[in-house]
Amino acid sequence: MKKTLIFAITIGCCCIGTLFAHTAKKEVKKDDTMIKLDTQVRSLILEQGDYDAALKAYAAAARQNTAEPYYKDQYAILRRVIKMKRAMEKYAKQPTLSEAKLTKWKSYYQAIRGYYYDQGFYSESISLDKTAFERLKTDSEAINYLESLLILNKTSEAQTLIAKSSDAQKASPGFAALTALLDARAGKTVNVAETEKKLNADPQTNPRGFVYLGCVYQIQDQQKKAFKAIATALENTPPTQITMTRKLIDRMQDFKDVRQEEKYLAAVKTESKVYQSGCTGGSSCNSCSLKDTCPSNQ
Repeated sequence: MKKTLIFAITIGCCCIGTLFAHTAKKEVKKDDTMIKLDTQVRSLILEQGDYDAALKAYAAAARQNTAEPYYKDQYAILRRVIKMKRAMEKYAKQPTLSEAKLTKWKSYYQAIRGYYYDQGFYSESISLDKTAFERLKTDSEAINYLESLLILNKTSEAQTLIAKSSDAQKASPGFAALTALLDARAGKTVNVAETEKKLNADPQTNPRGFVYLGCVYQIQDQQKKAFKAIATALENTPPTQITMTRKLIDRMQDFKDVRQEEKYLAAVKTESKVYQSGCTGGSSCNSCSLKDTCPSNQ
């Protein structure tokens, strides 16, 4: 079983998708009050960096709206994110970490990053990705960092990262797709046939690579290929991450002129074809009633 995905939000045998799995199973149709509160939380986090105030806002809403689980869910998710952030900050003060602590640090990083991407807090993810890349120096962290830089159009920083990256990192299909997007946005001629071939060899390992491939095709005015790439990305995305990936696609500047087109909307509605266990998200697989049938234990 593959335990590491380039764009994963997975922690060992307990899927971090369960950090927000209870809300991901069915996307909530937000009313005006929810939207207003989410906007307030977004401002508190992105503009003021005040996570505690954001948590208090969700807590107050949960107390005032006991019949609506959305507020309680959002409070629980953010509370866990804050707890993991503080644990990461404590570990950051240690020059070296034991293998066990490093595993925890990685799991916290992946979970917090997943939250940021689900919420569209990409500016928060950049500093997180940079820290992870500088500490771990692996292909996954290089791709994550480059991804966040490109989403926010940090072209200069992205070029610097690419220049510093190893040949092995540049050769990975996920990294290559992001590099192709950077070049396409700069008006360069880009041939992504080889990158597409590599992505198709194992699409479930790099589903978001197809999103960026689609962006390249959209820039090149090859809409049929662009929308096919979007559909392929979603087909190969785990169900608990499908909503987050749809949000990411819709936020990409490269699709801003086609967001209301029928074929684009149809592509974005593509459902996942990936099997995912009904992980309960508990603290231990040993005590889980599903452990004998869960793929993580096979």
